[in-house]
Amino acid sequence: MKVPFSIRHKKIIEQDKLKVQFNIGQRNKILFLLNDYEEIFDEVTETNWRYSESSFIKVYQDLLRAYGYTVLKSFVDGQFIEVKQLDKYVLGTKPENLLDTIEFCYEYIVLSEKRQNFVKELNQLLKIDEKPIRFIEGEFFRLDSEFIESEILYKTEKLLKNECFDKAHEDFIDARKRLSTGDFSGSIFSANNALESYLKKLLNKKNDNQGALKKALIKSGLIPDYFNGFLDYFDGLLQSVFTIANKSTRHGQLDVPDEKNKVDEPIASFCLNLVGTFIVFVTERYIETKHKENINEVSRSDISSDDELPF
Repeated sequence: MKVPFSIRHKKIIEQDKLKVQFNIGQRNKILFLLNDYEEIFDEVTETNWRYSESSFIKVYQDLLRAYGYTVLKSFVDGQFIEVKQLDKYVLGTKPENLLDTIEFCYEYIVLSEKRQNFVKELNQLLKIDEKPIRFIEGEFFRLDSEFIESEILYKTEKLLKNECFDKAHEDFIDARKRLSTGDFSGSIFSANNALESYLKKLLNKKNDNQGALKKALIKSGLIPDYFNGFLDYFDGLLQSVFTIANKSTRHGQLDVPDEKNKVDEPIASFCLNLVGTFIVFVTERYIETKHKENINEVSRSDISSDDELPF
């Protein structure tokens, strides 16, 4: 079962670092949205009795199981009482539990297009009401700073997903998750993994290290000659930070000589944006190159086996 937001971010909530509240008007807007995307499912019992059940009923049961409760309680008319309808729970529960409810409701939206529309509408509501959270890939993330919702990270995620870089997309999402939960070393580690997974898929090199992948990328023709020097600096910069973060991840904490060398949020966000920018650049070059090949009808037999890309 899905781990709810309130449990994933328990420490943040207990330390009162989740600065998000919803007034009754904002809760009503969310409830209207959830109602628009409520699903009805046809169920069959072991005795072949057919009945219909809404996603709201399923979510209510999911919340009970996730919390280990027998009933859900919510504030109704100034009293904290048991509620049996999800809509009353939405209107009076704690903010973190409201976020749990939205995440569970999303899981029952069947069609991919409807899911995309739901995410777009929900994030629009959150943005209008200036809430410091966004909904990405079925989960909420804190907006600790502008980089979380920056165009480059959104574009990276979209390109990786649309171009079927599944492992790289998974690693990149994990890097964003770790960043939002304060695991800065883990975020750098996952961002580095995303880059490596991306290059291996792009270049069809399963076992090469990043040094070999960099050389293969230059050889592929996707990178302009004047960028060769940049790749050396990029590789050195990323690897130096990754080495520190990797030690921190493996050993729990890193003995750094002074404060300026600690692995903190600005460092992690910089690395994630750096990796994202690089992936967007290379992917757009690849798409442009592929488009030109289609227009010119270049035969793949004219490309040597050493330079061939797996597309």
